[in-house]
Amino acid sequence: MTSGKKLDRETVNYLRALPEIVRRVQGGRIYYTNSFRAQATARYAMGDRPVDIFRDNGIGPEVIGYKRIERCIARWRENPDELSAVDSRTARLERIEEEIKYLEQQAKKIRLAEDKGASKQ
Repeated sequence: MTSGKKLDRETVNYLRALPEIVRRVQGGRIYYTNSFRAQATARYAMGDRPVDIFRDNGIGPEVIGYKRIERCIARWRENPDELSAVDSRTARLERIEEEIKYLEQQAKKIRLAEDKGASKQ
């Protein structure tokens, strides 16, 4: 799907259809989800080849090229603290999102109760 460093439109659309693996594609770069990065580095540490890890997730070298795959694993291994820092930020964001959902549910319940009270009068 891709030739060299530039990602063609078909490849970008394909990658965007993999939300569990690809967070976003922008400016010729592929940004992977934290869960995929963690899974990939864990599998690599257990002896799996980078190409097999990516291929098992639908983004083998025929999609993004061997070089991108090799560089991703190398970069993630070189900066393990980056992944844990991103994970802690992600965990905070997930907690905030959960709190927002809870508050929205509570607000909806209050509005329903107010509507019932107003209709009785």
